[in-house]
Amino acid sequence: MSLRFTDLLKVIILELPKVPDTEDRPVWPWLQFLKCKNAEDCMILAKKHPKLKEAVNCTQRASFGERLEATLFLLDKQRRDLRAWKEEVREEAIAEGLAEGLAEGREKGIAEGLAEGLAEGLAEGLAEGLAKGKLEAAGKMKEMGEPAEKIHAVTGISLDEIDKI
Repeated sequence: MSLRFTDLLKVIILELPKVPDTEDRPVWPWLQFLKCKNAEDCMILAKKHPKLKEAVNCTQRASFGERLEATLFLLDKQRRDLRAWKEEVREEAIAEGLAEGLAEGREKGIAEGLAEGLAEGLAEGLAEGLAKGKLEAAGKMKEMGEPAEKIHAVTGISLDEIDKI
């Protein structure tokens, strides 16, 4: 199978061993751009060589998109984890409520004891689970570098408590 090139493509082959070591060649800033290891190096290079400014801006937009995608993935994972924790706490609360209800049911009557024990266990378990889930979510958000005000807005945890995490 052969590939055909169109007028819309421009192929440039750059043989690095043949590039001179002096900065007086027009290709030199581009080689330095390819060697940049972080955004600060790129910005310094763009100030020194204005022709590279558009390329530097383009790479920064691309890296922002990757960071945004990673952040959205982590937020989605956080939501799924919180949902799983709530379900786990709910199941534990139901089991605990049934156990308490059966114990009390022997004294009060099975139906009345089950209803009271289940309701109390479920309420306590959900409250504990939600508090635990909020603290863990706040911890993850703090690790991601989110500001305390945003963590407070999302979780409802006080700013003092966020600082202790």
